Amino acid sequence: MFKNYMKLRLVGDKLEVYGLTRNADNEYLMVFQYANMGNLRNYLTSNFRKLNWKNKLKILIDVTKHLNQIHIAGYVHGDLHSGNILLSQDISGSIISYIADLGLSRKKEESDSEGIYGILPYVAPEVLNKQPYTTASDIYSFGVIMTEISAGKPPYCDIDYDVNLASKIRMGLRPEFAKGIPECYIQLANQCMNGNPSCRPTASNIYDNLSGFWYYTTHNYDIIFKEALLIKEAFESADLIIPTLLTTIPNYSQAKFSSKLLNFKNLSNPFNSFATGSWLTLKGNLKKATFRKFAKLKSQCKQLSVLVKKKFKQCTGALSAPL
Repeated sequence: MFKNYMKLRLVGDKLEVYGLTRNADNEYLMVFQYANMGNLRNYLTSNFRKLNWKNKLKILIDVTKHLNQIHIAGYVHGDLHSGNILLSQDISGSIISYIADLGLSRKKEESDSEGIYGILPYVAPEVLNKQPYTTASDIYSFGVIMTEISAGKPPYCDIDYDVNLASKIRMGLRPEFAKGIPECYIQLANQCMNGNPSCRPTASNIYDNLSGFWYYTTHNYDIIFKEALLIKEAFESADLIIPTLLTTIPNYSQAKFSSKLLNFKNLSNPFNSFATGSWLTLKGNLKKATFRKFAKLKSQCKQLSVLVKKKFKQCTGALSAPL
């Protein structure tokens, strides 16, 4: 684990590692930078109604930046969930998010199908089918985190994390979004949770998209496409709905939201939930008209990519701006 962290430091990982220590049981422990805002799951529970979409996008941008560093270094995290995302506030008031718990991280070529470890809703369907962990598996987990950011509570928190849920996930079930979420955000998250790993975007792609969303929500100028203005207005409208959302989590043991070994047998193979009659399609969340509209928007946004990246980098403290 220590070796993994040190290698990630070489590619820009900002989570400080202060060294090693040993406890009374003669077990070695790593000493990390203190995350004074706790983990994302608890932070959402305590602060959800205080967070606007500018704040939420900033958190996700930090996470995708860190995840991209992990993938560039040749590693797969393998257990990405909101409890493994730490938040730290510096003296300027800026809150930065980090991915923690790289104990299960492994080189891509070392990933295998032995041992499924994690929290069920965040585990990609192909991993439940005993396929190796890959960077695409991490992307699926990130997509689930995007739904959690939108709703303010863990996915499927009102049902048991059991073989029945595992089967439904592999049949195409995905977490629900809160009402009023911008369609561009839903589409990006659904791409991340695609049943086909090869159809999921990379961490770098997600970073670019989220950075664009953030740019649109924080600027009133240099928006040259009508669709960009619509994105800004959609996030502003979503901000107005946040106070009305119910985020109460049923009284379950914390063990439910802790990583553990998962052993589900005789489950059907996963399929692409966006190409067949899946739970999402049956719910009417993804319609053909929406796909056409998003495809048009995506094409136009590509034309903005150079401008957005340039402007985004010019923003003072763009990725470390106070929430």
